[in-house]
Amino acid sequence: MMVEVQNGVIEKLAYFSIAIAVIPLCVLYAALYGYCDPLIALIFGTVSAQLRQVVGAILAVLAVNVVLVVYVVSAYKEKDEKED
Repeated sequence: MMVEVQNGVIEKLAYFSIAIAVIPLCVLYAALYGYCDPLIALIFGTVSAQLRQVVGAILAVLAVNVVLVVYVVSAYKEKDEKED
């Protein structure tokens, strides 16, 4: 039994797989290199290397979840092509 894949499904999966690997790393390194210092200073009142690591890790986890939610929503909204 062969299952036919709709056009674009594998392509979308590839894009989101790359996004789920790249976006959290970018967010983590952005926090480590000080791009999130205003946010850290606003929340904690001070900035340190440890706070950069913690905030970067939390933001990276949130970024993964955002990518997953966007993927699930986009997959849910796909039109189902049924053969008659």
